[in-house]
Amino acid sequence: MVNLYEIKKALEGLDAENGDRSPEYIDAAIANLQTAAEALNTISVRGRRNVDALLGCMMAIELIIGEDKDG
Repeated sequence: MVNLYEIKKALEGLDAENGDRSPEYIDAAIANLQTAAEALNTISVRGRRNVDALLGCMMAIELIIGEDKDG
């Protein structure tokens, strides 16, 4: 699975004609998803189904963002 950090790194490595090699929208997407993940940490749920759903959402966001391997 490809994550946003890998996409960002690939785009930065392009020899783009217009010089835009680090699209700000990737950074904005990462920041928005990090904010969403932090918000999910404040939700309290009861019941296994709800806990599983919340945990699944949290894990999915982490996978989409990926780990910043450069720092």
